[in-house]
Amino acid sequence: MVHGIKKVFLDTNVLLDVVLDREGAARARRIMAMGQIRLYVSFLTMANLSYVIRRRGVADCMACLDSMSRLCNVLPMTESQMWEVLHGQQPADIEDAFQIMCAEEKECDYIVTSNTAHFKEYTDIPVLTPAEFLSHCKGPLPS
Repeated sequence: MVHGIKKVFLDTNVLLDVVLDREGAARARRIMAMGQIRLYVSFLTMANLSYVIRRRGVADCMACLDSMSRLCNVLPMTESQMWEVLHGQQPADIEDAFQIMCAEEKECDYIVTSNTAHFKEYTDIPVLTPAEFLSHCKGPLPS
């Protein structure tokens, strides 16, 4: 455990950084290599990953999803979460609202995303970029 952190929810864009080898890939990989914490993603993230990488072929897509499922615990999404998003606060991004629902239901300690603006006003869970999360793991974490 890193400074009392037990559960970290990773937004889709963090996994996409790794899969697509984008600019934030190194930071995302460092987070995913932190064996002391439990990482969570939503089922929606896995569906989004498969959609993005489907052009690589079925075998590569399945291998990628298998690899990510071994690194991260995949949280289910429920009909009640969907209704809560549809009839609750109007979020800037509906997909992010679904992610928040999963993170809150699992009582995650942090949400890590490259797009903090879409999350911060809709949840009480601390929301950090990958760089901020890694920086805070070295020093005192925000409460």
